[in-house]
Amino acid sequence: ILGLTYGIIVYQEQVMQVASTMAGFTLGKADILRRAISSKNDYLILELKDQFIKGAKKLGYEVSVAKQVYDYIERFANYGFNRSHAVAYSKFAFQLAYIKAHYPAAFYTALFNSLLASPKIREYVIEAKKYQVNVKGPNINLSQKGFTLRQGQIYFGLASIKKIRRDFCDAILLERRQAGNYKGFQDFLERIPEKYRQAALIEPLIYVGAFDEFEPNRKQLLTNLESQLKTIELTDSPVLQSLLETVDRPVEPFSLEEQLDKESEYLGLVISGHLLQKYSWIKTFYPVTAVGDLQVNMKARLLVYIRKIKVIRTKNNEEMAFLTGSDESGEVDLTLFPTEFRRYGLRLKKGQSLLVSGEVQEHNGLSFIVKQIKFADLMKKTCWYLRLTPENNALAKLKLTSTLRANHGETPVIIYDESAGTKRLLHERYWLSTDARLEAELINLLGQENVVLKK
Repeated sequence: ILGLTYGIIVYQEQVMQVASTMAGFTLGKADILRRAISSKNDYLILELKDQFIKGAKKLGYEVSVAKQVYDYIERFANYGFNRSHAVAYSKFAFQLAYIKAHYPAAFYTALFNSLLASPKIREYVIEAKKYQVNVKGPNINLSQKGFTLRQGQIYFGLASIKKIRRDFCDAILLERRQAGNYKGFQDFLERIPEKYRQAALIEPLIYVGAFDEFEPNRKQLLTNLESQLKTIELTDSPVLQSLLETVDRPVEPFSLEEQLDKESEYLGLVISGHLLQKYSWIKTFYPVTAVGDLQVNMKARLLVYIRKIKVIRTKNNEEMAFLTGSDESGEVDLTLFPTEFRRYGLRLKKGQSLLVSGEVQEHNGLSFIVKQIKFADLMKKTCWYLRLTPENNALAKLKLTSTLRANHGETPVIIYDESAGTKRLLHERYWLSTDARLEAELINLLGQENVVLKK
């Protein structure tokens, strides 16, 4: 019965055949079992188990064998289809896997369009970036209503922007199709229908960077918007417009935090970067887990940006804190119990980037229990590079191990083995300090040209 599926129950019809052949079920009773499985009716599945075992025993099968087979059937009931569905799902799954592997940009474009306005978009954008797919924010000349693929890059659609009217999106795209790309922000304002020349309608487009190709300073566009709209309202004459135009006063751009907050507000995620970008070098030396990959009971190290800090007092009148941290993959709650708070609490501030070590626990969702904190802005890119060559004798290499153990510090050590052509970062237990005495000792062991302290 299971020959075609390599001894595994795959189809509901196979359950019916097994019940009929092994337990003497009529096809009617076998179909009742099939329906119980299909509807996950645990009570009926259990009731039919006794009948199955009795029927199998009557036909000469061992009770232990009958129980084992029915256990297989119960396991199948967790997720089983009829044959036509199972084949269709398998074929569809294979096709999607093939497209995802060989054409990831096209795959994710289609996936995003199937999930318009869904919060799962954020999760899949993060996944797409892992596959080296470049996802861009809305572009006034390249975006369509939904997500679109242009030269290997996925652009957010105009309809993805919150607080923007759908008829306004249609008007923007219609004008672009009829008269060509917009040549600048002023050109855009002049060409859209008069009823849409309202700051409240246009501001979301600015906040998400739809006009960045014309003016990357989004705050500058927002500052000038009202005066530009007023100018267009007063006259349709290009000559009079030029007379009414005033010289733009330079405006300080949004801070990265302000810009990303607005992207999050209007797109549901940040797309032009993350506040942790300048600390990405830390991941070169420390194994860091993405927030989105955390699981219960996992011990991990996170690189996070602190968005919120809440300090409370325990029943013992001791201070502890709850923090909200984020990285490119999501947000996580961080808990500092009194011992850790006494150690780090006075130095904690909203807007800091931290490298935190600890363990994940289940508490109203995932909670990361912090055991150790390193402040990213105080960490240095300093690194020891030590080269082992055929000329380094065995005694020198043996002494090097002792030196590494005796001079523990916080500076990473990378060993280059010239003979093997390999380069590896040593475990933290072998990291070194940076004092001049140690440098002299390493040079004496390995040679001047084989020791570099890179800062």
